[in-house]
Amino acid sequence: MIRAAVLCLMIAVLAAAEWRLQTGPGPVGSQPVPLDALSKAGALRLQAARTAVEGGPCWVELRLVAADGRRYATAAPLQIPEGERRAEAVYGLDAGSWTGRDGTLGADAVQAMASLEIAVHGWDGVVQARVETIPVSSTTPSFTVIALHPGLVEVGPWREWRLRLAGGFRSEQGELDLVDATGRRWPMFLDQPGAPDASGRWRAQGPTRWVLRLAPQESPAPPCRLRWSDGDGSWQGPEADPGTAITGREELPGASRADLPIPVSPSWEGPACRSAAGAWLRLAWHEMPDALAPVIAWRCGWTGF
Repeated sequence: MIRAAVLCLMIAVLAAAEWRLQTGPGPVGSQPVPLDALSKAGALRLQAARTAVEGGPCWVELRLVAADGRRYATAAPLQIPEGERRAEAVYGLDAGSWTGRDGTLGADAVQAMASLEIAVHGWDGVVQARVETIPVSSTTPSFTVIALHPGLVEVGPWREWRLRLAGGFRSEQGELDLVDATGRRWPMFLDQPGAPDASGRWRAQGPTRWVLRLAPQESPAPPCRLRWSDGDGSWQGPEADPGTAITGREELPGASRADLPIPVSPSWEGPACRSAAGAWLRLAWHEMPDALAPVIAWRCGWTGF
């Protein structure tokens, strides 16, 4: 039976883009990293070594913990074969290389890291690991357009055209426009689908997507092309026409339960007063409805508000 031991990062950061990790006895631990530790990286190189070659194969799992608590683990853990002490692998910072219960790894998580962890399966001894960032390539990115629906999706009063750009986490950064035949640029926005869970906490559902939101009378003039830009990087896609056919309908998403109650001042009626020249002057009869924050109403005894 494969036994898992989650390991703490004992560790000194050797450089801005390199960390050494080591498993150790005791409870699960975590080593904080700077929020922007992975913001300029395109991939991570993981090198792991165990203290002895005895025993069967073992697997080393690298985990990312985002600042908002979302956790991601390598979809294919690094295997150290039987009779070997060392192994190495490179993991791209893209959705396909990581897995987790909190949705798909996206640029928002990559750019706001809280800590790194390693977990070893099938080995009881010490494992040392080195994690190194690999910078984003300076070459022009290339994406593949993935349409999420055969047409438009009707959401309340809007019609939405939804797609993803495959080809690395940079596809979830920058700006994306649909340029129609007249040269008009239709801006698209990045959307993370999700819904409140049973406890009222908002949970991501599936990967992020680019969305073009159209009013009922709006329709880009074909042929259209996608244009992406991020800093010095740019990309132009093939012809892409959202069309006009409605192929799906969805309700407007529900609101998540607020973590803090919204202050409400109860309704009130009676003779109010105001302060003038150091004295209280009684006013006419007033009726005040419930007041939501940030409106603040003050009441003390007979003086009213």
